[in-house]
Amino acid sequence: MDDRDTLTVLAEELAVALQPLETAFDSAGAFRDFLEDLGWDFAAVPPALDTLRAPIQEAFGLISNPDGIDAADVAHLISSVRAAFAAISAPAPRLSYCRLSAQ
Repeated sequence: MDDRDTLTVLAEELAVALQPLETAFDSAGAFRDFLEDLGWDFAAVPPALDTLRAPIQEAFGLISNPDGIDAADVAHLISSVRAAFAAISAPAPRLSYCRLSAQ
């Protein structure tokens, strides 16, 4: 039987949902390819999109532990996932479609 509580499992699964972004941050070329898949053509990662890097890498650092995450890491994982989703959901002040299209 799994010893993880529901909140831990949900936080881990939300972090896994961000995996395509985490993979995209592996290299500039990978991120460029990821953006092309979304219909955007950039030579480099726009600075506004680069704000996603830290929370996504933090979340994956926690769930990548082969021993699993412990109770002390759950709050940090939830915070990282929340920060990533906030950056994705509310980019308007930092990034608009018009500026993305122009870059």
